[in-house]
Amino acid sequence: MDMGGEITMSAGGISIPLDVVTDILCSLPVKSVLRFKAVSKAWCSLIDSPDFARFHLSASIETNDDLMLIILTNHQRTGDDDNPGGVLCADFYSLDDVEVDDDGDGGASSRLRQVRPRSCPFKPRKTCTYALGSSCNGMLAFGSYGGDLDFWNPTTNQCYSTSVLDLDQSRYPQFMKFQLQRTTVFYQDTTCSSSSHDHQYKLLQMQRVVQPNGGGSICQLRSYNLEANGFTTFLTLSDESAAGQNHDMRLALHSQCCFVNGALHWFVSSDGASHEWFRSDLGIEVFALHLGTLECYKLPFPFGAKYGRGTTLMVLGGSLCATFTDFENDTKGYAVDVWVMKEYGGEWTKLLNFTTKLIRGIYHTCVYPIAYSQSRDKVLLHFRHPYDSLWWYHLKQEKLIPVRIPGAPKFFQPRLCLPSFVNYQC
Repeated sequence: MDMGGEITMSAGGISIPLDVVTDILCSLPVKSVLRFKAVSKAWCSLIDSPDFARFHLSASIETNDDLMLIILTNHQRTGDDDNPGGVLCADFYSLDDVEVDDDGDGGASSRLRQVRPRSCPFKPRKTCTYALGSSCNGMLAFGSYGGDLDFWNPTTNQCYSTSVLDLDQSRYPQFMKFQLQRTTVFYQDTTCSSSSHDHQYKLLQMQRVVQPNGGGSICQLRSYNLEANGFTTFLTLSDESAAGQNHDMRLALHSQCCFVNGALHWFVSSDGASHEWFRSDLGIEVFALHLGTLECYKLPFPFGAKYGRGTTLMVLGGSLCATFTDFENDTKGYAVDVWVMKEYGGEWTKLLNFTTKLIRGIYHTCVYPIAYSQSRDKVLLHFRHPYDSLWWYHLKQEKLIPVRIPGAPKFFQPRLCLPSFVNYQC
């Protein structure tokens, strides 16, 4: 890495080329690099520089061996107004160790080690539900139904806050009589991404103006530029304009939105009749929007899969992932299927399936895949009901093992985060 110059170590006054120091530091995990800030002012200045932040980030993305599991508690679901919530941070790969369960029933569990409580530099608002959105290059995006956005790097503890403005209905006179329908102010899986050219971080917001009684709607997509501190509307879609066909954009606000291969993806209805968005007989497709070219295109729906209330679209191991929970036939427990598109644009492959009746204490639940284990022989799953819980699914053994999280409440939101020195300006 060509950064030029030399840096002098304080111990013994030994001069070392700056490039050599940078290469060494970039090969270390974040928590190890932080210790070197105490060597000298020159070392501290190097580690705090935007160039080093980008170099270290590139190395971390390539190795992908330093991941952090973030657990956000939510005061609205715990019912504790005196405790608005907090954050637990842990080394994700510490989950790989499996232990015998303490209850003596012969079962096994995976215990999360090195859990570190953290206090956010901003205070979650007690007047509204607080949500943890996606992470991007070490930064986390938080939002509330009250219209606030917060961005936080848990490694450096840097944060940035702003507010969200509503869609301007005056631009659409034919919809003036009707109310703005927005499932969330901060979309539950909004995607921020960085440009390799200008390193600007942006966040997507999707909201819709809709006519009542099955009338048409306009779906507006806006990106928020952290550095410029403002929203820019970059695309407006009607139900009829989506991918050049009569796609109903209502499902876009009811399903997860995810960022893969430079494009945003979400489920849409292809029959234009999704007033009951959870119906299993709808014609469903994956709608994609490339953020570089603004090209709209379609991807196939997993063959034989059934859309319903427990259907989500996410990212698992860098690939599109779709989860289906069949809540209609509960005689043998609810069936959960997880599909992945290993090669983008190719066929879907069923990764795993199980029934919730086989799990003690789990019955009616939604399941969200989080990540593969380091050896990729297990998948970490987030169960939402009756309480939030994490489980390992062994792909070869086809069994589930619960994850014990010391200090975790009954309700929480988990996300993976890559530790980094990046802030919204670099």
